[in-house]
Amino acid sequence: MEHHTSQPANGETPAPISAVPSAPVTAMISLVFGILSLPSAVACVGVLAAVPAIVCGHLARRQIRQSGNQARGAGMALAGLITGYVGLLISLAVIGTFTYYGYQGYKIASARNDMRRDDCASRLQQVALACDCYADDHDEAYPPDFATLYKTYLPDAQALVCAEAKHAPAETREELCQTQYQDYAYFGAGIRRDSVTEKAKTILAAERPGKHADKKMSIVFCDGHAETFTGDSLDAVTQSHGLLLPHAGTDQPEKPAAVTKQRD
Repeated sequence: MEHHTSQPANGETPAPISAVPSAPVTAMISLVFGILSLPSAVACVGVLAAVPAIVCGHLARRQIRQSGNQARGAGMALAGLITGYVGLLISLAVIGTFTYYGYQGYKIASARNDMRRDDCASRLQQVALACDCYADDHDEAYPPDFATLYKTYLPDAQALVCAEAKHAPAETREELCQTQYQDYAYFGAGIRRDSVTEKAKTILAAERPGKHADKKMSIVFCDGHAETFTGDSLDAVTQSHGLLLPHAGTDQPEKPAAVTKQRD
């Protein structure tokens, strides 16, 4: 019996199986990085593995097409692409979730800080009101210090404690005379209320610097209104905003805050 070997119609000899192109290295790289991108996505670093998985997957599929679809590895490249894209989506979802809740946390913290600053401004307004009541009863003279206001004009010493302070308010007049119980600096000593000409710009009392981490400080003016400013020191704030300190004497105008350190 004769054995006949089939020949291609064009007479060419078929390529042996060993001559079939092997799978591109990019296909294996894509699969490895694609698998790594899935667990690492939970830790928000899946993007670092997902991107090379996707890039190498597309490169591998292009190389396979250029070989006339003779090269192996199409399945690995496809698996790498799928896992890479899934890992990328999970990573983006996790990052987006953390970003959203982080932003919400920042807004809450910012709102809390605003409330504390408003509380400090409110307390300073209580102090200014107490000083005005004292001036009404003492021929327009402001009180010599905060301790003079205690009990009679300022029943609650908590008004002299910053909202950010860790210490308790003073319980006696003697404690109130100590600086550690006064979170606000007073500038009305020896001043007559009717001698202040620019009440809206003249500082009556101010928060001591360093009470708030964002360098905010509240200031109350002789007209009773309070504002919040940003600065490293009271001198810097007063000079940058053109604010004034009261000056003792009925015939002398207010002075800029160059003397702040002497009276703070």
